[in-house]
Amino acid sequence: ARPLLISVHGFGSTGWDSMQDYDDAANARGWLLASADLHGEVWNDFMVTDSLTGWPVAGVGRRTMGSRASQWDIADIVAYMQSHYNVDPTRIYLVGHSMGGMTALLTGARYADRFAAVISDSGPTDLAAWEDETQSEDPKGATENPSINHAIRTEAGTYKEPTHYPDQLRQAPDYPFEFERRSPIQWAANYEHLPLWILHPQSDKKVL
Repeated sequence: ARPLLISVHGFGSTGWDSMQDYDDAANARGWLLASADLHGEVWNDFMVTDSLTGWPVAGVGRRTMGSRASQWDIADIVAYMQSHYNVDPTRIYLVGHSMGGMTALLTGARYADRFAAVISDSGPTDLAAWEDETQSEDPKGATENPSINHAIRTEAGTYKEPTHYPDQLRQAPDYPFEFERRSPIQWAANYEHLPLWILHPQSDKKVL
């Protein structure tokens, strides 16, 4: 049986991108490594360049903001790996960077019995605070991180059925519950028996 490390991609990146951060270390230790492109709940679309082909591709799923859908994706990864590989169930670890760190913490809180530990690197723990930090008092609406701010408001907003295209953007005062259930700080009691490693550089300009 082998330990399993699941890497959770950050804002604007993919599962393949996040696995490349850990593949050498996992191979050197004989660990299993898995990831996936996660799902948001709103069709939070934008164009990005594929890191392998250099072609423009739709970025759906790269702005998930800790969605429940992305948490289910991680549970599906665990189930898939356990059904196809000899996984040590006592040594399944989650690691995520930035938005992926937030998602890793949320998933760990929700499924605390499935993970041996969770690592969050530069992950926001309060989505309402992150939304506030990425906007500005500039009357023209300019922000420090405008794409992040817009993505938060979109993913936490409402959508149209059946396409899940955005219908109404929301800020935390409009719909506090949606922001709270995407904020690891609200799940603190669930971490009582789950080892955590949370690290954050002081120079981070995207997540203060």
